[in-house]
Amino acid sequence: MDHSHRAASLPRSLQTFLRNSASSDLLLMAVTAAALLITNSAAAPAYFAALWAYLGPLSVSHWINNGLMAVFFLLVGLEIKREVVAGVLSTPAGRLLPGIAAAGGMALAFADSPALQDQTKVGILAGSLLAGLAGLAVLRFAPPLRRTVQAP
Repeated sequence: MDHSHRAASLPRSLQTFLRNSASSDLLLMAVTAAALLITNSAAAPAYFAALWAYLGPLSVSHWINNGLMAVFFLLVGLEIKREVVAGVLSTPAGRLLPGIAAAGGMALAFADSPALQDQTKVGILAGSLLAGLAGLAVLRFAPPLRRTVQAP
C-alpha cells in the first residue's frame, strides 16, 4: 500500500520530525513535562476528572493502563528483539550493561518496602517484573527474526 500521498500532504517540518528517530523520545518528554505541570497546577482537578471519566465500559485511566500499555510493551519488545538480532544488543558484551540495568531496576522497585505495603503498587511492580521476565523469555525462546534491517 502506497502512503506517499499522505506524507506529501503533511507539512515538511512535520515530515522531518516524524522521520527523526529521536522524535518519539522528544514527544514523550514533552507530554510527561506537560502532565507534571498540569497535575501540580490549578488545573489538576479537571485533569483527574478527565482521567477517571468513563469512556465506554472503562475509565480513561483503565484504557491507558490496560490498552495503551499493552501496545507500548509490544512495541518495546519488538524493538528489543530487533536490537538483539541486528543491533547494538546482538553481542553478549552489548547486552551486559542493559541487562544489569534492567535487573537492577526491577530489584530496586521490588525492594521498596513502602510500595509493598500499598496493594495497588504491588500490582504495578509485579506487572513490571512479569513484563521484564516475559521479554527475557521472548528473547531466549522465540524463533529468530529474519535480518531485514539494513545498515544506513
